[in-house]
Amino acid sequence: MNSLTGNITEEEMQKMNSKVLFENRSFAEVAEEFIKNKKLYTGIDEQNIPKNESIISEIFPKLLQHLKLTFIALLISILIALPSGIFIYMHPSFSKPVLYLTGLLQTIPSIALLAFMIPLFGIGFLPAVIALFLYGLLPILRNTAIALFSVDPLLKEG
Repeated sequence: MNSLTGNITEEEMQKMNSKVLFENRSFAEVAEEFIKNKKLYTGIDEQNIPKNESIISEIFPKLLQHLKLTFIALLISILIALPSGIFIYMHPSFSKPVLYLTGLLQTIPSIALLAFMIPLFGIGFLPAVIALFLYGLLPILRNTAIALFSVDPLLKEG
C-alpha cells in the first residue's frame, strides 16, 4: 500500500472509476491493471493474485451457510417445541403461561434480540442460530397445541 502513496493522480483515479462505471469492470480488475502498468509490485507470484470470481461463486457459499444456519435453528426449534406442545396438551394448566412466554419472545424485535445476545455470545453463527431458534418456537409450539386440542374427542383413544 505504501508504494501507491503519491503514485495515483486525480486524473488516473477518475479514469479507473470510469472503467468500473462505464466498462462494467470490477474494482479488482481495474486496480490490478493499474498496478501492473505502473510496475508498482515486484516479486509477487501471479498465481497469488486473487482472480475475479463470478457472482455465483460468491453467492453459493453464503447460500449454503444460510441454509445450514436456518436448518439447525429449525431442527432445534422442532426438537423443543413439539415435545413442549405435547406436554401442554397433556397438562392444560401450563398452556397459557408457556404460550405467553413464547409469544413474548416473538414480540422482541430481531435487532434488539441480536443486540442483547452480542455481549453474551459475540457476533457470528451462534447468536444467529439462537435468534432463529427463539423465533421458530412460537409457531411450532402453538400449532402443535392447537392441532392436538382440536382433535375430535370421539377420535381420541382412552
